[in-house]
Amino acid sequence: MIDVNEFERMVKKVETLKEKQARASGTIESTERQLADLGVTDMDTIDDFIKEKEAECTSLEEVIASEYEKLKGMYSWQFV
Repeated sequence: MIDVNEFERMVKKVETLKEKQARASGTIESTERQLADLGVTDMDTIDDFIKEKEAECTSLEEVIASEYEKLKGMYSWQFV
């Protein structure tokens, strides 16, 4: 048989776990809403969405690098 202290400790643990579960559920719901705002409506489209965004990032990085090279050629950096 368990004593009162052990029982109270178990009750606290259960309450803590319930709070953690509620926070996790809230995070999941928030993430699902954010994904829906981005046009991701089911798990099958996530990989395609990620590949599309990675391609956009790669393209933008190339443009940035190209523009930076142009900038370096236009400015006399030794006077800075």
